[in-house]
Amino acid sequence: MTVTEGATLARHHLPSLRTEVLLGRIDFSPVFDLVVDLPSLHSVYKTMDSRTIAKPLISK
Repeated sequence: MTVTEGATLARHHLPSLRTEVLLGRIDFSPVFDLVVDLPSLHSVYKTMDSRTIAKPLISK
């Protein structure tokens, strides 16, 4: 499934995509550059500012 139809029509697919991700059927990790825990979040802003990473995934 691709979500390329535009913002309005893409909203239609979001509930099913969310369910698929939560059930582990879709691996969303290729979207993120780095996994970081919440206490280390402050250091991520510096790397984002220097354009070293673009999308961090914040874990528990």
